[in-house]
Amino acid sequence: MNKWIELILGIILIIAPLYVALSHWGAAWGWGQATLEFIMGGIIVGVILLGLLFIILGISDIKG
Repeated sequence: MNKWIELILGIILIIAPLYVALSHWGAAWGWGQATLEFIMGGIIVGVILLGLLFIILGISDIKG
């Protein structure tokens, strides 16, 4: 695919969800609340995976 099409598509895929989430921010918590809950859940899962990564790296260092 052309690099400019990829860039434009990437920008659209970043801006469109942000617009949808922020434009409905005041309307009965719609998309905004769902977006915040998704981000908070993602942070929790990311921290757990980071801890798992450090445990695996520690075990690898003990064996080596």
